[in-house]
Amino acid sequence: MSDAIKLKVLPKFPAKLTGRAGIDVTKQNGEFLLDLDFADFPVIASVPAGTTYALIFDPATGKYAQLPVALFGGSGSTVYVSDTPPVGAADSSLWFESDSGRLFVRMNDGTSTQWVSAAAAAPSMKGTVAGDNAAAGDIGEYVESVTTIGSAVSMTTGTQRNITSITLSPGDWDVTAMAFHAPAATTTVTRYAAGLNVTSGVIGGNVGSYSDFYQAALASGGGTFNNVVLPNRFNITATTTIYLVGLVNFAVSTLSSYGIVRARRMR
Repeated sequence: MSDAIKLKVLPKFPAKLTGRAGIDVTKQNGEFLLDLDFADFPVIASVPAGTTYALIFDPATGKYAQLPVALFGGSGSTVYVSDTPPVGAADSSLWFESDSGRLFVRMNDGTSTQWVSAAAAAPSMKGTVAGDNAAAGDIGEYVESVTTIGSAVSMTTGTQRNITSITLSPGDWDVTAMAFHAPAATTTVTRYAAGLNVTSGVIGGNVGSYSDFYQAALASGGGTFNNVVLPNRFNITATTTIYLVGLVNFAVSTLSSYGIVRARRMR
């Protein structure tokens, strides 16, 4: 070391020096040189509680200096990892509870000492006020498909037919729909149904995935018969098409169906 501790021995001085652990003693030209030997120093896993400075060697100046341990990212705090609270931990120590993934800090409030959760309060999630849409892939993403009355699907009695559909990317979605069945003025209707399904042309039978009504033969004079399909969860891992499928039993004249499917990404 260039900043070695030098001791010049005079004739009357006992010419014997013994270095302890971490200190090497050498003699050159009648002078005893004392050097720190870091290889002799023990290695510890954490900064001891109460430690405020560490001794370092500065290569730029060739001298030793004291460095505040706070510059190492802490002030003597120790981090423990275990399933149970560590015993005898110093104030300000950190404990990572390995079975739950939670972080605690040892806090002394002047009256008592306890482990306090270091987790921050959940951030407030505010809604948009800009009238815009969530980006694709973000929670809140919205997708819809509409078949208007001008493009209504001509139905065949007792036959299931697709009214419209949407294609969703992987995610956890809530999907709802509404179907409108528009008969001619003299058409009589005894059943009208609609449902959501991943299979084209099939209403499906899961509870809540469809709406189905039976009635005595009724001519509405051209008024529509409507089905509302409550929100259904589609938790998908691949791009998937969701179909709104309709089914109407009718007679005398014609009937066509139209509707809308809406989807909102929940996760």
